[in-house]
Amino acid sequence: MAEFYSIQALQAIEEGDLIEFQLLFEEALINDPDEVKEQLAYQLLEIGFIQQAEQLFERLLEAHPTQHHYRLPLIDIAIDNDDIDQAEYHLDQIPQDDESYPGSLLAAADLYMTLGYPEVAEIKLKEAHELLPTNATIQFALAEYYFDQANYEAAIPYYSYLAKLRLPEFKDLFILDRLGMCYSYEGEFEEAVVVLEEALEDERRDETLYQLALVYIQLGQLEKGISLLEEIRLLGELSAGGYLALASAYLDEEEREKGEEVILEGVKHFPYNSSLYHLASDFYFQYHDEVQAEEYLRQVISFEEDSELSKVKLSFLLLRQERYDDVIEMLAELGEAMTAQGHWSLAQAYVGTEDYPKAFKHYQLALPGLAEDPEFLKEYALFLREEGENKLAYHVLLRYLQLVPEDLEMNDLFEQLRE
Repeated sequence: MAEFYSIQALQAIEEGDLIEFQLLFEEALINDPDEVKEQLAYQLLEIGFIQQAEQLFERLLEAHPTQHHYRLPLIDIAIDNDDIDQAEYHLDQIPQDDESYPGSLLAAADLYMTLGYPEVAEIKLKEAHELLPTNATIQFALAEYYFDQANYEAAIPYYSYLAKLRLPEFKDLFILDRLGMCYSYEGEFEEAVVVLEEALEDERRDETLYQLALVYIQLGQLEKGISLLEEIRLLGELSAGGYLALASAYLDEEEREKGEEVILEGVKHFPYNSSLYHLASDFYFQYHDEVQAEEYLRQVISFEEDSELSKVKLSFLLLRQERYDDVIEMLAELGEAMTAQGHWSLAQAYVGTEDYPKAFKHYQLALPGLAEDPEFLKEYALFLREEGENKLAYHVLLRYLQLVPEDLEMNDLFEQLRE
């Protein structure tokens, strides 16, 4: 078939001669048989020559207007180009009794996902599944849809079906990995282990190792989890989440030195990952190095765009050290965006500086967000009692005792306030 311009055009691409390719492509568009043009169109689509592929499919559709399968790639191209009208036009042209109709339903699902209508996309996918219940492509589309929607329970049967088929065309889509992750996210860790171990037998991928390690850790099999994470670490491929998991596993195993080593290495490799700094701070606080604990929180505050969580966490440490002015100065910067927890810390700081009116203000601001927190309610009730606000103290204590009815001391105080 060397005489066909399509073959020569593809050879020009391989040789990197794009000018020659364009000349040969124009000749193929005019002179090559339609079956050759179709092969060229799909090959160009696969290697990213979208514009030329689109021209070929349009030319083929003009020549064969009832061959609606040519519309399917044109729909995909239109969606990728945000040409919604063109995509909808081609979808409308495909009759329900045409063999391309199930494929058009998959394309329609993609379109509705692009437009932000996942519920409609699901309807289209289910309709396609009803028409072709054993079609692997449709099974995969449904599995991926539910996975992306975090409906892992619904995704499991579709991934399971594909896993049993072992189709070579799905080999690079890592079906077993996805299935194992679904089981893991659903809390079915024993099932996840079986599937992910099978996936490792097929190919020892870092992502599979990581997912299986997390499952082992969830099951309390810390040594197995650590072993897999260390394997990834040795390759230099451990993610920030991997460092968090590995360090936490070492600390759970009471291997302090290894835990510290992993934390510090993680911070070095991921210098803008807030969670690693928080873990470092927690680690040093646990081992009574409050200077280091504070330093890591101040470092994370220095680069976070929204640092309220870190500032509130630091406020706990500063309150413990009775550095009330530091707490007030730091949290005052948050202004109206402050959360209930921030207001609580400020209230405690103002109590520490004996500025009770401001403490009262921030306790009040914290109350709506902490109305289910027994520790806060008890502290606030006692503060109100000290300030002589017995009526308010009564109502706060009433809510506290609804949550902790067995607190005898607070029951006695409640009876005193009720008298």
